[in-house]
Amino acid sequence: MPRTIPCRRCLNAMSRWDGQGAKPSSCENPKGSRICSRCKNANKGPCAYKATDDLKVRGLELTRILAETTERSDTVKEAQWVVYRLLRVNSNKLRPAPEKETAATVVHAAVEAEPAAEQEKREILALKSKVQALERKLLVLECTAVTIEAANEITKTAAGLLHSIDQRLAELSKSFN
Repeated sequence: MPRTIPCRRCLNAMSRWDGQGAKPSSCENPKGSRICSRCKNANKGPCAYKATDDLKVRGLELTRILAETTERSDTVKEAQWVVYRLLRVNSNKLRPAPEKETAATVVHAAVEAEPAAEQEKREILALKSKVQALERKLLVLECTAVTIEAANEITKTAAGLLHSIDQRLAELSKSFN
């Protein structure tokens, strides 16, 4: 005998049914306990009834649609998607599922597009500022490289001069000895 309100585990199984195998259903346990027969057979604990009113309504609708149809039609898929999304949003353990694109979400995205454009402009300005800062750093590095090259040339010249002075001193010391 089907339960009046399916538990969350059964709703999860119903929302994931892919049309293969038997349709999942939520049935009362013949012993009358707090565990439905599906959860009892899977050795699960008490059924999770803490569902929102919207989830209960959509779950009952999904149960009715699955009972009336023999295959996985578009109506079944839409009802499954709604229940699947509600289960994910209402669960503390799982992240929200992405919204399915509908006319309402397209309109909502269009309304949000203007602030997003402003945010994009701010991001572009911030990136331009970072590019300018990097260009200034690059210029400083190039100047530092030129200074290092000049210092290397001066060091080579000084080393050459010291070498020639050493040679001249060696010649002078030979002439006095």
